[in-house]
Amino acid sequence: MLNIKYSKKKHELQDDPVMDGLLKTKEFISKNSNSVTGVIIAAVVVIGLGVGYNQFRLRKIENAREEFGKAMVAYNEKNTEAAISQFTAVAQNYRGSISGSMASYMLANILYTQGRYDEAIDWYNTVLSGPDIGFMTVEANEGISACYESKNDIGSAVKYLEKAIANEKAAFRYSALRWKLALLTKDSDPAKAVTLCNEIIADSLANDYRQEARYLKTMISK
Repeated sequence: MLNIKYSKKKHELQDDPVMDGLLKTKEFISKNSNSVTGVIIAAVVVIGLGVGYNQFRLRKIENAREEFGKAMVAYNEKNTEAAISQFTAVAQNYRGSISGSMASYMLANILYTQGRYDEAIDWYNTVLSGPDIGFMTVEANEGISACYESKNDIGSAVKYLEKAIANEKAAFRYSALRWKLALLTKDSDPAKAVTLCNEIIADSLANDYRQEARYLKTMISK
């Protein structure tokens, strides 16, 4: 009698699509309790690993920021050797992160001022291969150009300065970069230098370089 009532009740539930789905799910779980339990456990483990990974990633980001901050303190205190050591550690240990790229940029700048141009170029290139860090990415190309100019490799200096100008984030420095490029090309490519001078003269924001551009253009045209 109970079985008849249950079957009747089951039939009534199956007339409702939603309840029918719930009933089938209940029957599936009853028949496959071990398998379902295993799936639930696996899901919990995966979620746990995801949460653990996110916490690890956040801790790593925070650690990178703290170590970069310590390096900046040494730099601001003009403790150059300590700054080099600490920036190097951050750049190596957190490569591919924002803090790692910023450390690479700072390290390259220090090495450039010390005349260690090849090492500086390597670290500037590390900046370029990492995440975008805004204007520092532009200035990494500019830094490489300066290193090559110091090595008297004007061709490479021009190449990297043109890369800096091609970056839209360099808009705030267009006049300065164009002026520098005009100076670098005035002997090897005077026509290019004149074109750059004309761009500077036509730029309403290039007040600091307009007069110099006119003078250089006149000198080249003589």
